[in-house]
Amino acid sequence: MKLENLQPNGCFKIRGACNAVSCLSRADLEGGVYTASAGNFAQGLAYCTGKFGVTCDVFVPDHAPEAKLGNIRRLGGRLHAVTFDEWWEIVKQHGRDGVPGRFIHPVSDTAVIAGNAA
Repeated sequence: MKLENLQPNGCFKIRGACNAVSCLSRADLEGGVYTASAGNFAQGLAYCTGKFGVTCDVFVPDHAPEAKLGNIRRLGGRLHAVTFDEWWEIVKQHGRDGVPGRFIHPVSDTAVIAGNAA
């Protein structure tokens, strides 16, 4: 049994986020990481990057719940609110042109998937 409520952010997505970050080299992490997430994955990524001393930018849809946004901010994530269509395009394209750092996809990154399965 996995007691997800005992995770630091109360959700299993922290495992995938931390696995993805820990699989990257120091050189890959130099420019920070970013993702597109409306909540739980972004919270996990912000938590993990804080432990690694890496910047974390999060593109959120403009309708994301304030409770999630507050947690992401509290954990050190830098928020970038965009329209839903812009956010969805980042998810579909696995990143956004002109954004520095390494994009970590919230659901289809192989390291995220492996970490979620742990």
